[in-house]
Amino acid sequence: SDVDTVWMRDPVPYMMRFPDADILTSSDHLSTSATAGELENPAKSHSPANIGIMLIRHTAKELASKWVEVLKGNDQYWDQNAFNDLMRKGARRGPNDITSTRLFYGYDGKLKVGILPVGMFCSGHTYFVQRMHLKHKLEPYVVHATFQFSGTEGKRHRMRESMLWVDPPDYYNRS
Repeated sequence: SDVDTVWMRDPVPYMMRFPDADILTSSDHLSTSATAGELENPAKSHSPANIGIMLIRHTAKELASKWVEVLKGNDQYWDQNAFNDLMRKGARRGPNDITSTRLFYGYDGKLKVGILPVGMFCSGHTYFVQRMHLKHKLEPYVVHATFQFSGTEGKRHRMRESMLWVDPPDYYNRS
């Protein structure tokens, strides 16, 4: 994950529920289609994948190698855009052999991809602004300090507001 995340609980048991997935990634989507702990519905979640929170299994080595190659060839290409372009190329709905109907084929049909639920693998907007986890009575796994534009200080402030940042006592009681 990116360094501007706060992990609130272990995501491994959740991610292990989708053994057919080659990639599980968070999303910048601002509404959820996930219910009962399922992945987002790919037919309804068209926002970019956010590479700040993701699981890439060894079965996705070819995509990872191509991703690095593409980035080395163009230093102006944002890593997240490159990932989305590669992952979504040739994307299509998965057939019945995939155990979760919420997985789809990506990377020219070579990989099975899932979008993590945005109410539990939260962006800054779904957590701090919408408070989606409270609205839907969800227990988040992680918060990613996205959707704010004040750099590191702004991210730290958002975390402090939500009691997700640990400060020394003198921060609050300066003499």
